[in-house]
Amino acid sequence: MKSICLIDVYFGKLPNWINLFLETCRYNPTVNWIIFIDDKIPDNVPPNVKFIKYSIKNMNILMSRTLQLDIKVLKPYKYCDIRPSFGVIFNEWLRDYDFWGHTDLDVLFGDIRAFISDSLMSKFDIISSDKRKVCGPFTIFRNNKTVNTIYKSIKKPTHYKEIFETADKHYHSNEQAMTTVVNEIANQGLIKKTYRDLHKYDIGSYVWEDGKIKCKHSGEYTMYVHLRKMKDKLDPKKVNTFEVNPQGFQGDNEWVQRLNDGK
Repeated sequence: MKSICLIDVYFGKLPNWINLFLETCRYNPTVNWIIFIDDKIPDNVPPNVKFIKYSIKNMNILMSRTLQLDIKVLKPYKYCDIRPSFGVIFNEWLRDYDFWGHTDLDVLFGDIRAFISDSLMSKFDIISSDKRKVCGPFTIFRNNKTVNTIYKSIKKPTHYKEIFETADKHYHSNEQAMTTVVNEIANQGLIKKTYRDLHKYDIGSYVWEDGKIKCKHSGEYTMYVHLRKMKDKLDPKKVNTFEVNPQGFQGDNEWVQRLNDGK
C-alpha cells in the first residue's frame, strides 16, 4: 500500500470540533497526518495523527531556511499560499512517504482509501479532490523532486518568490496559481494529474457512520465533507455515527444535545 501523509499548519486556538475531526482520522489508520500548532495538543489523539508544537516565528525560520527565501508571515492564513512547497519545507518529516498532501481542519473524513487507491496513485502524480482545480482542503502529490518543485514555475499573478515573501497579502496560490501551473506541466507530458469530485460542502445532509460518509439524499458515499458554513461550537465525545447538514450536527449523542442546547 502506498503511503500518504497529510500536512496542515494551524496557528491559534484549535477549532471546537477538533475531537470530531480526529475521530474521522482514527478511522483511516493507513493515512497519516502531521499538524503544526501553537495551541495545546488535544487529548486522545489517534496514533496516525501527530501534532508538532511550533510558533509562527520558528515556522518562518524553517520555511526561510528550506526555501532559501525571506518568509515573514504575520497572519496564519497566509501559510495557505506557501502550501505548494510543503514537500520541500517538511521533507524531514515526509521523506519516507510515497505521497504527501495539504489539507484543512474544517473537514470530516470518510474512507479515504476507498477513493484514493493504489492503482490511482500508480497512475497519477497529483490527485485533487475537486474536479475543477488543485484543491486546498485535499490534494496529494507524489513525493519526488519533480513534483515537489512545481511551485517554482508559478509566475501569475506574480512570481512565487514575491507571493511567498509577502507578509500578509493572500494570493490563493495553493489553488489558483498551482492549478494553472499543474495544467501547463501536465499538458507538456511531464506529470500526470487528475481532478476528481471527491468531496461535498454546505448543501445537503451527510451521515458519518463507522468511518464512512454518505450523502443522505442520494445514498452516495463521499471522501470528506468540507464544513465551511456548517462548522460551529462543538466539542464532541467519541461517536460512531452522526449527521451533518446546513442546520448543524444532528443525532442522539450527548455532544449533539449539548450543541443543540447552545452549550
